Amino acid sequence: MPTLPQIPGAKKRGVLFIASWEEINKLDSCHINDTVCIDGPFAAASALARIIHEKYNVGIKLVCEGCPGEPFGQDVEFLNTSISQILGEGRAEAVKFSDGKVVGVCLVVLLDKQMPARAADSPGKEDSNGDLARITEEATGCALAKTRQALEGEIAREGGGKMIGFAGTNYCLPLAMALLGVKAETLNDCLLVLGDAEALAGNRPAGNGLYFDSADSLPNQGMAFMFCEEILAALSGAKEEGPVSGFIPDSGLRSLGLRLVDGRVSGVAVIMGAGEDPGSMDLVSAFQSKGIVSLLSGNAGQAFRGSFIIGLGSAPFSCVYAMNFIFRAPLVYGGIKPGDWKGALDYVKNHIPAFLLLCGPFDVFPAGFCLGPWLSGSR
Repeated sequence: MPTLPQIPGAKKRGVLFIASWEEINKLDSCHINDTVCIDGPFAAASALARIIHEKYNVGIKLVCEGCPGEPFGQDVEFLNTSISQILGEGRAEAVKFSDGKVVGVCLVVLLDKQMPARAADSPGKEDSNGDLARITEEATGCALAKTRQALEGEIAREGGGKMIGFAGTNYCLPLAMALLGVKAETLNDCLLVLGDAEALAGNRPAGNGLYFDSADSLPNQGMAFMFCEEILAALSGAKEEGPVSGFIPDSGLRSLGLRLVDGRVSGVAVIMGAGEDPGSMDLVSAFQSKGIVSLLSGNAGQAFRGSFIIGLGSAPFSCVYAMNFIFRAPLVYGGIKPGDWKGALDYVKNHIPAFLLLCGPFDVFPAGFCLGPWLSGSR
């Protein structure tokens, strides 16, 4: 049986109860021209918010379990509160929240508490993409919220002009420079990168045109996730003294990169989650014997030593160091200009034989990292 929230005023016109994705066509009978409030589980509510925002271009207020509590995008806001009453004479005209705040709305959508993130047969999704859509939507939504919270907090403390970046590179935030053309030297510059990430997550092109109209736009979500990870890594590094643990400096690229692009190195394995168990050790040793470089994100990065083995650290964002290492190669060796994302992706596809391996449990948050260039066709 559907488990819908019991809220005073919920029987007014302008309030929709949706228990499954098959009922989404109820929206077609509504006149949506102003803010919509959605109450329900985080993954389903955020997925529905994207649908409504893209179709009607209106603001969205999300009230949901697991809500990060920070803006998802310019017009989509998460609220860490609950609806206490739906106001209006005969129809929903405003929502009153438990903290006393009142927001005018044209529609309130109450979702079944058991509603899944996205059904395989929901509009715009193919059966094979159902699980990927759920993973990317959850991971990217959380990453965007965490990044905005961390970035705006640091700006409030230090000011937007504070310098930021990774020691040992001339490329500031290398991934952002290569694919967005943004030279992110300050916290305010990072806001530009975050804005592009939010655009991609909302299925809109970044400022330089970066956009994938393929694989149901899942690569856009994955790219947005990676830009967030790079900002979080840089913010973490700003609190450290000396080089950031796990970041591969330009000197590391120069010592390895030429052998990589001319074929003397067989390939690059980006390994997430490998531990110190015999299976992981045998895997990395086998790659080493075949001339394959292993970039290790997780506990294994502390356990393995030797040539062709690089530990990226165990922090949740450490996997992004593999990407900003790989995407410096087009800038250094391929003559690709910053922001030429098509050229950079094409160069990586044709010159960097990289692949990704997930070891252990498939956790939603780091999993978002997997779905950027790997689905875009770069590898």
